[in-house]
Amino acid sequence: MKTDEDIMRERGEMYGPVQPMWETIGKNQWNNFLFLLQKYPAAGGGQPTLKEKAHLAAMNMAVVKMVRSIQDPTNGDSYCDGRNYFTIAGECINGKTDTGDGEAFYC
Repeated sequence: MKTDEDIMRERGEMYGPVQPMWETIGKNQWNNFLFLLQKYPAAGGGQPTLKEKAHLAAMNMAVVKMVRSIQDPTNGDSYCDGRNYFTIAGECINGKTDTGDGEAFYC
């Protein structure tokens, strides 16, 4: 069984040093959070809805995959996961659900 140290070392080899990557992710996520605080109350909604919070959470995960793809542009997993998180974000905010046909969200 792999230890936490083993996993962290492997990820570090794939994506680079932990601190700069998570600082970049944190900065982007904080900006998203500030945007959310400004956007939804200004639209008369007061507190963000659960759908809006879910949308932001999925967008934050897309940011994680974006930063990882910058650290290792050859790792296709980051692109695939990032695309899926964007789809999830769209489904969250638009109230779409997967019907099982792979056509849950239309652009």
